[in-house]
Formats: sequence, structure tokens, C-alpha cells
Amino acid sequence: MSVVQNYVASVATNYLTNQLGAKVEVRSVNISYFDNIDIEGIYVEDLEGDTLIFAESISIAIETFNKSEKLIVINEIKLKNAVGKLRQYKNKDELNLDFIIKELTNPIQNNNPTKNWNIAIEKVVVSNFNFSYDNFNHDVIMKGMDYNHISIKDFHTNISKLKVRNDTISGFMNDMSAFEKCGFSLKNFKSHFSICNSQLNLHKTQLITLSLIHI
Repeated sequence: MSVVQNYVASVATNYLTNQLGAKVEVRSVNISYFDNIDIEGIYVEDLEGDTLIFAESISIAIETFNKSEKLIVINEIKLKNAVGKLRQYKNKDELNLDFIIKELTNPIQNNNPTKNWNIAIEKVVVSNFNFSYDNFNHDVIMKGMDYNHISIKDFHTNISKLKVRNDTISGFMNDMSAFEKCGFSLKNFKSHFSICNSQLNLHKTQLITLSLIHI
């Protein structure tokens, strides 16, 4: 690793740790032509000190970064070989990811209030992502699908036209596959989706499991 990569990784680590108030580690950052960023070995903890996400590799190709207009346009994000842990801890209502969402979406409160950032991403590709969700306010169910304790392996997806505006995330899920610990195997999922704090909307949806097709 070069001295420059070491320095950039150190700056990114310190900035994100201070900004989020949680432990963040970055092994290396390589920036080429000021609009292509390759990050290796990124690790983020939640506020309880548990792993929130670890990724061996994240590549980001930026088209537009306009600070005055609060606009970010990204051509492509690639995430490879990652682990994510979504948690709702005992006697808590919020997810362990909420502090990051608030940091990204809440306006800065000062004498000159600013509007939220608008983020548009042309393409997101995720390869070999292992994901778990646990709501520790509920006991583990040993048989069948336990919706409060989900463990997904070999998650792959391709998303296009992803937009983040205020509290709403929308986009086109072109394909998605995964395997859940209960034995459920998702061969493909396609949908035009939108998610906000109060609802999830799916349009033109196709769901293909190991033996069935649902539309």
C-alpha cells in the first residue's frame, strides 16, 4: 500500500468515526481521476459495538458532487464479499442502522438550515453479501422462517436508477438471489420498489423460488 493510500485511509477513518460517533476502520482508499474511488477493508460498528457492516471491496464511480445543490450522482457502486448485521436490540425501537440514516438524511440544524441531500445512483451491483437481521425483543423460532431472526447467505443483486430523496429510497431491482437458513432459496426477484419510514411499495414484481414462480 502506498503512503498516499495509507494517508487517505487514515483521514477517511477519522472523519467517519467522528461524524458517525461509531468505530470505523478503512484498510485502503485509492482515488483515480477524482471520480473513481476504490475502498478495501471497510468495517463499521453500530453504537452497541457490534459489527454493522464489513466489506472487502467497495468501488464507487462518481459523476456529480454538487455541495451547494446538495446533489450526488453516482454512475456505479460495486460491493463485493461483505457481511451486514441489522439489529433491533432488547427494549429498543430503532434499528442499529438508524443513526447512519439520520446522519445522511437530516438537515444540519443551525442558523442557516440546509436542505437534505438528493442522491441518485445509476447502478448498484452486490456480489456475495451475507446478511443477518435479529430483533432481540423476540425469541428464536427453530422451525420454518423466523422473520425476527433472518440469516441470508450468497446474496447477489443488481439495482438501477436508485434514488434517495428525504426519507424515501426508490429504484429498479433487476435481479436478486439469496439463500436463507431455513432452506428457502430465492433464484430471482425483480421489482420497481420504493421504501419510506411508513411503507414499502412494489410494482411489476416477479419472484422466482427454487420450484415456484410468483408474480
